[in-house]
Amino acid sequence: MPRSPGICVVCGISILSRGEIRHVNPGTSLYLVILRYTSVTALDLLNNSLICSSCRRKYERQSQCEASSVPAFRTTLTESQCFLCGNVNSRTRVRKEAIQQAWDTIAVVVPTGSRCCEEHLDPHTGLFSAETLRRIAGRATMETQAELSGLLSSMTITSFSFMKSLKANDYEVFFGVNNGQFNYILNILGPAGNKEDAAEALGMLLMYLRLENSQTVLASHFRTSQPTVSRNIAQVREAMETIFVPKYLGYSHISRER
Repeated sequence: MPRSPGICVVCGISILSRGEIRHVNPGTSLYLVILRYTSVTALDLLNNSLICSSCRRKYERQSQCEASSVPAFRTTLTESQCFLCGNVNSRTRVRKEAIQQAWDTIAVVVPTGSRCCEEHLDPHTGLFSAETLRRIAGRATMETQAELSGLLSSMTITSFSFMKSLKANDYEVFFGVNNGQFNYILNILGPAGNKEDAAEALGMLLMYLRLENSQTVLASHFRTSQPTVSRNIAQVREAMETIFVPKYLGYSHISRER
């Protein structure tokens, strides 16, 4: 019998085929309805976002009926102590990019002005670490979207790109190559689509190889989902094997004279 590609996070039943796989995306009405009407938690969805077609249809219908009253989640605003662990020492103000990261990743509002310990943040990017996101998901409290509307409207957040946040010397730290070498490899692969997306995909593969981060950690860095990281790594690896390796590795790319 072929192995099941996954387990539905709602009903716990094995998904029979890859064609039936769907993911519950953070922040969507489907995501919030599942949190409200099932025993599934935000932490559960962070670990497994797979949902079967039957559960998806059921809760999508419910989300359409109750779009205005779907609950959202928030943390407590604290400036005198870390909002996560209560520590009063070594606190730093949470960056607006990290606030948006929490909303995009686990649909939790971290109020502007909140402070937390530096150890909860990635030292290079200032974003929440994967473990911190798990703790936030477990501690957030539920409120209706109407109650949060004022809070959300006050969040003046700009879009964040992990690749654009890198300084020149960061490339060797994260990818094991310098900025020029990274762009050289990117140009050899010759991405047909959006070059920024292609650069992120290449960055995911190189970080995966150099730092041995899990795909969940990479998803946190790049503010995307684990399935997206997995798909990008597979696509870039295939491109490297078919385009880069024959030209620059092995014996076939060099002449006898050289």
